[in-house]
Amino acid sequence: TLGIKKEKINIDYEVGEMVAVIGGVWAGTAGPVKRVDEGRQTVTINVDMFGRETPVELNFSEVKKM
Repeated sequence: TLGIKKEKINIDYEVGEMVAVIGGVWAGTAGPVKRVDEGRQTVTINVDMFGRETPVELNFSEVKKM
């Protein structure tokens, strides 16, 4: 079997930094970074859903710095 090598994205996101969501179901929203998981290539941000702050985990490829 062939091993599929996942491309590693190097991003220097920091907790507290504002990011804009550019992909996925949350595209068009923005929020502060709450957690960065380099191993899984994800960031967790808070988005406003129904008037409440809700943590959402997104891939590095779905967000960009504001």
